[in-house]
Amino acid sequence: MITFPTSRNRRATTLTEVMISVPIAAAFGILTVTVLAVSGFIFRDITDESHFRKDASWVMINLERDLRSSESAMIAADYTATPTATTYNGNCIYIVNRTNPAGEQNRAYYFYQDNAWQRGRIYRDLDTSTPPDPDDDEELTRNATAFELRRNPTGAGAEYRIAIRGDAKTQRIMGNASAQGNRLIISTTIRPRRN
Repeated sequence: MITFPTSRNRRATTLTEVMISVPIAAAFGILTVTVLAVSGFIFRDITDESHFRKDASWVMINLERDLRSSESAMIAADYTATPTATTYNGNCIYIVNRTNPAGEQNRAYYFYQDNAWQRGRIYRDLDTSTPPDPDDDEELTRNATAFELRRNPTGAGAEYRIAIRGDAKTQRIMGNASAQGNRLIISTTIRPRRN
């Protein structure tokens, strides 16, 4: 007859083993939850940054196309100010197109930030016969911190330097945060069509 060993020889878990294994399992669980939470925040910020870069690139493509096909352009300090030939820096640009012989500004791009908003937005005004109005104009991008336009005042066919700024997100991990103030910048230099 063949006999098999029984489980009577199995020993019980000791209190010492339990006291060691429970904190190890708890530490592993806390570490897992922390890694998952931080990964979620980082993924969200990467997604937000990607959306911002896509929208800002779309603004640049449209603005560059309009400006390159234009007769001239004028900068205003902001969308409430009147553009002048002597304004070289601002956050609003009026574009004069050759197809408009009366010389009216038929496109405007500008930055607007409401007091209730954390960041600003860039708008395009397709009908500049009336002043720009964020309630009526086309919103092109959100989460911008600045829309900078600079014109080189020297030489014929002056160049325009355009930059769109947005926040580079920083994460607070275990109570520590990296330095604030990092900015994403998308910029280009455009020269209107020469006569």
